[in-house]
This record gives sequence, structure tokens and C-alpha cells, in this order.
Amino acid sequence: MVSEEGLCWSSFDPSDVVLPAVPALLSCPKEEASVETIKRKYFRASRSKEGTTFHVLPRLESSSLWRKLRALDQCALAPDEHAVVTFLLKRIRGDCEMITDFPVEGSTPLVIGRKRYFDSKINPEMAVSTLRVVEERGQRNSYLRRDGRIGPSPVSAPGRHDWLGLFSDLGEWCPFNPV
Repeated sequence: MVSEEGLCWSSFDPSDVVLPAVPALLSCPKEEASVETIKRKYFRASRSKEGTTFHVLPRLESSSLWRKLRALDQCALAPDEHAVVTFLLKRIRGDCEMITDFPVEGSTPLVIGRKRYFDSKINPEMAVSTLRVVEERGQRNSYLRRDGRIGPSPVSAPGRHDWLGLFSDLGEWCPFNPV
């Protein structure tokens, strides 16, 4: 069945069909790619006088699905995407514009479906500690904005070694090995 929100479910357990393929999928070698190529899979960065703006490119947390997920109080940010966004947030020196399910001073209320959210500016530490990932929920949650924009903010630029470390630790969710 397919709901009006575009989500689907079945009367049988889809894992019965998928699970036998998992070992073969996990044994597939990862594609080797440059650090720059892998970065482009996760985000774009632009610089201005105000600082650096990151445009995160999540696989599911984008387009019309973003609104449907928020209306259902759900999140589809994958663990590898969460790791990359957290890595970026830790380098921002200034407030981050995020969607939160809790108010902060100066936040603007948003109603999506029947759920109340807030367009908020929060410090990077709070953004990192509350950034929601798929199937996990905290007492206070923050989400990427619909357009995936973080910034503009001053940023401490990571070096190649930092990127290699991050991309080497993304696990099975990332189909690339950095070279």
C-alpha cells in the first residue's frame, strides 16, 4: 500500500526478500574516489564575505520528502550523512540555522502537518548534540533545513588528513574509499 504521504508498506516482511542479498552487497568492494569527489557527494561549499555556506545533499532528507518526514515527526538522515554534517558543524564558528522541535530565543515557529517546529539559530555544539538521525530520537532534536543550507558562518577549514579520517570511518553507508 502507498499512503497519501508517498510512504509505502506491505502485509509481508520485505526483509524476507532483501536479507539474502545483504551479505553479497556488503562484500562488494567500495569504489575508490578522491576526497574531493566524495565531498561533492555529500555537500557543496561556497564562500562569501560573511563566511562559508554549506549546502548538504542528503539522499532522502530533501525535496518534497522533507516536508512529509517532518509532518510525520520522522527523519531520514543516514548515519554517514549525519557524520559528515556533524564534522561540518564542529568547524563552524558562529550560530547555525537549523529546524528544531524546541524553541530558542529568537526562533520562528513553523507548523508542518500537525507538528510544531522552530526555525532557530543555535550554537554548533547544540546542533551537533541534537542533530537527529534515522531511527533515533532525543528529547530535543534538530534537523537540516529543507534546502540543506548551513551558514554562512566563519569556518575553521579541515585539512586533507581530517577528510581522509572522516571518509575512512563512514562504514558500510558510504560506498567510497578515499584515495
